[in-house]
Formats: sequence, structure tokens, C-alpha cells
Amino acid sequence: MIPHALFEAFDVTDTSVPNRTARLLRIAARWALALTLASLAYVIAASVYRNYTPRWTTTWPRFDNAQSAGVDATKLEHAMSLTKDAGASAVVVIFRGKLLAANGRPATIFPCHSVRKSYLSALMGRAVLEGKISLDSTLAEIGIDDVPPLSAQEKSATVRQLLQARSGVYHDSNAASERMRGTLPARDSVKPGERWVYQNWDFNALGTIYKNATGTDVFEAFEKQIARPIGMEHFDRTKHCNWITGEASQHGAYEFRMSALDMARFGQLMLQQGAWNGEQLLPSEWVSESTTPYSTVEDGKAVMDPASPAGKPAYGYMWWVGTIASALDNPPELEGSYSAEGVGGHLIAIVPKLDLVIVVRANTWLPAWTPLIPTRVNNTKLVPALREIIDAVRPAAIAGEQSQEEVLKI
Repeated sequence: MIPHALFEAFDVTDTSVPNRTARLLRIAARWALALTLASLAYVIAASVYRNYTPRWTTTWPRFDNAQSAGVDATKLEHAMSLTKDAGASAVVVIFRGKLLAANGRPATIFPCHSVRKSYLSALMGRAVLEGKISLDSTLAEIGIDDVPPLSAQEKSATVRQLLQARSGVYHDSNAASERMRGTLPARDSVKPGERWVYQNWDFNALGTIYKNATGTDVFEAFEKQIARPIGMEHFDRTKHCNWITGEASQHGAYEFRMSALDMARFGQLMLQQGAWNGEQLLPSEWVSESTTPYSTVEDGKAVMDPASPAGKPAYGYMWWVGTIASALDNPPELEGSYSAEGVGGHLIAIVPKLDLVIVVRANTWLPAWTPLIPTRVNNTKLVPALREIIDAVRPAAIAGEQSQEEVLKI
């Protein structure tokens, strides 16, 4: 109940106290009441958001339950609860090509952030196979420049070095964070191929290179070559794609938004070496080449020599290699795993040895400071959840491998 005194203070018809102070107090009381009611409404809305799961459907084939997949149901259930505690807005687990578990809002569209780079990496494979793009072409040879212009040294960088984030081009870029800009070396201070530096110029320029070489922009190609053939259920190029342009560079950032379920399909396509329903959508050789480690990464930002010592996080062609394995102390089942990752906690983790795809999403539509609503994934809390998922499926995956080996022997 709202105190009667507040209503009296709210009453502007009261003229018994004509002085200015009393009027100001009544105005202040009105504002205090309005803010109290607004805050209460927000708290209720935030609680509803956290506890309400929208209904969703999917055409993914599903296991009847964890037991039917041979998975430890108790561990899986605990793992999924841990993902909620970590702030995930949606999680999807695909095992042996079937939907094993999902929570949160798996059909809701969220920004993909840097996951976008792995989408373009996948598209590059066919263009390379068809001879439209040569990985050893230099920027000078294919006419790539910028404003302010690139130097002769920068123009000597190759397409391959851009894919590896080893171009040595430290020009400003669109959609770059201040942190990214703050860690860039000085221009022309590093020769192409010498160092790995994660920065958007390489990734954005590759979008321009792809369009110039194929005559099709990234979004149209993704929809035609990947999204439609693998049956993405929610992706709509006209609604969920956007070019981010600006004065920083001539090369725009290709922004994708997607549901967790559709991202899982992309992960499954990669897990299947680019094949889907008997059709080779991506060259299998490219899937392997693009997810090979070329640069060792310390803390996601340090610059190391090429090649990846076992157990160290690394970078391929716009794919993170071994970062999940490293976070989980490199269990043997995660050897060969790789991931697409975006700021805020967006993740597509692909674990070939376990026939497993894990997708994690965050509600990065909202600012990080939004109260009472999880908007970012706490990676420290997510790691135990991922470990529990691995532990839950490991016995079934190993049993499946052994069964397959027996079949091959026969």
C-alpha cells in the first residue's frame, strides 16, 4: 500500500501552504513516487525476463532424453543450470547431429559480433577452390587500398596473412573497440607475416576482397551457399545483416545477427567437414586448413611466433583453435577442437572427437551495465559448465567410437 501522506503530497490542489518550499516538496514527492513505481515495474519485468522461457520449436532431430543418447542426464542437467548461472541467454548442445539439450532463448535473434569472421572464413573456401581468390595474392595485386592510403609494405601483405591476422596492416578500422585500437602497433612497424595481432582491418578488408572476387557480397553468399542449404530456421538476410561503415576505413564490417539454433547448424556443418545431406557445401580441405593453428595466442592478445605448441590457444583462418581445450586443461577428447567467438560470451564450440557442438549466446542487445538482467557471459563460471557437458557426453562418445571401430573390423 502507498502511504496516505504520499497522496497528500501529490495533491496539487492543496493551497493551504502557498509558499514555494511546500510546492517544491510536493513536486519532489511526485517524482519520488514516479521513480519508485518505475523501479518496481522494472524489477518485475526483469524478474519475468529471467524466469520466463519463450516457447520455441525446431526442425532439428532430437533425442527423446539424455538417457537415450547414452549421456549422463544428471551431469547434463547440472551443466545447463551452470550456464544460466554464468549469464548465458541461450545454450544449445548438439550431439551426433541431434539436439541433446537447450535452454534460455535458443530461437531468439542476438548479435553475433566477431563470430561473423568465421562465417566469412567458411565462405572463402569455395571461392579459393574455384580459383576466384588466391591466398598468395598481395593487396597490391588485387587493388586493395584505403584512406589514408596503405604503404608499399602494407600492400605486400597477402590474402592468407589477412585470414591469419598476420598482415602487418594497422590501419584504423570500422567496428573496432577502443581496446582494439589501443593495442595496435604503429603502422609499418611490423612486416607482413611477422606477428599475430587481432584487429578488424584484416577481417573487414577480406569482406571487400570476397565481394570484388566473386561479385557477391558476404550476406547474399552466406544465405545462398550456407543458410538455405543447411535449413537455418530464423536467419533472414534482409533483417539480420548490416554493414557498419564509417570514416575510419573504406572497408565496412559485415554484421550478422542469428539465433543459437541457426548457429548450431553452422557449427554442425563445420563438424561434418562441410557436408550436409550428402552435398559438399564447403570444401573439406578448406575446413581442415582454416581450422589449423597458425599463431599461438596468449591471453587472446599477445603476439607470438607461428605454429602452436600443444595445449596453447591459437588462431587459424578467422577461427580460434584450442582455446576451449586450453581453458579445460586440455583433455585428450578436445584435441582438434576449435571455436567461433564473439565479445560478451557468444560461442560456437566444435569438438570433433566427441561429435559435439555447443553454442552459447548472450543478450548483448542490452548494455553491459543493465541491472538485474544477464547481458554478458561470465567466462569463469562458464568453464565449469562446459567441462560438465564434456563429462556428460564423453562415455557415450567413446562407446560410439568403439562401436564404429568394431563395425570397421567386420
